[in-house]
Amino acid sequence: MRTRKTIIVVSIIASLFFFLANPPLQLPAFKISIISPLLVPLEVISVYSDKIKKILPQSSIHKEEKFLTQKITDLERRVAELQESKMEAERLKRLLSYKKGKSSKEVVARLVARDPSSWKRTVIINRGRSDGIGADTVVVSEAGLVGRVFEVGGDFSKVITLDDPDFRASVLIQRNRQQGLLKGTIGGRCEVIYLDKDAEILSGDRVITSGMGGVFPKGLYVGDVVEAYKDKLGMSQVALIEPAQDLDRMEEVLCLVED
Repeated sequence: MRTRKTIIVVSIIASLFFFLANPPLQLPAFKISIISPLLVPLEVISVYSDKIKKILPQSSIHKEEKFLTQKITDLERRVAELQESKMEAERLKRLLSYKKGKSSKEVVARLVARDPSSWKRTVIINRGRSDGIGADTVVVSEAGLVGRVFEVGGDFSKVITLDDPDFRASVLIQRNRQQGLLKGTIGGRCEVIYLDKDAEILSGDRVITSGMGGVFPKGLYVGDVVEAYKDKLGMSQVALIEPAQDLDRMEEVLCLVED
């Protein structure tokens, strides 16, 4: 009995599809009224079956695109990390090639903080007393003089850089041996004061430490003269200095530790 009902239902559905595919030119009104309620669900099923076929592949493509986008992001991040490691290795190589002069030990340190105030120019490094760092330890980079340690902790130190208003170092003009005093200014500039008023000071003259004062060894490269002018009293000259090291872009430094 169930088999006969199934055959009848299948026959009706087959007939309906036949009419959909091959509609007669004319149908009696009573036949149309009987068939129409059955045609609507079939048309709906036909329309949405096409849409479902279109949506499913798009969903798959979207998942694949999302997966590939994440892969690209991961690769870009990895490339950036490798590039940063390469740049750090190159900086450290240049730093370690620095000639230590009279220092018997060199300690590489990383900058971990800067003084946020606009009138103080100090930085904190990740080396301290446990690494042999002490007060007045000289700090340099591969480019030249950076400053000196003025406060020491167990595993950190504070460094005053040469553009700080409280920084002082005896220096000389390498070309003509004119001596003066290097100091920082409130504006973050470096100047050499007390130069002879009649001395020839030229733009581009190289400035080095003189070795006087017992803190900085002789011959450390400080920077170059930008311009020179008479002081307010006209008794001496002042030379504006461009530091050899860009003090705002340091990441690693070298501490010259004495025995």
